Amino acid sequence: LSKRLAEWVLTLNAWDLDELSRSAKRMKRIESRSTIDTEQAEAGLGYRIEWTLNHVLLIGFLSLTFG
Repeated sequence: LSKRLAEWVLTLNAWDLDELSRSAKRMKRIESRSTIDTEQAEAGLGYRIEWTLNHVLLIGFLSLTFG
């Protein structure tokens, strides 16, 4: 269980980093268009970062509990 959980964590973290990178690139492109779009992009990126941190904390808790 512990090995599978660790592999899943690594996969999830890699996916999250890729997604954050894409979100940051999208935000830069949108930023050049207009201020309103930039505010929406920043809110979206903030959500992605919060989502990632929540999952990292949850996974850490699960690995400490069941690992």
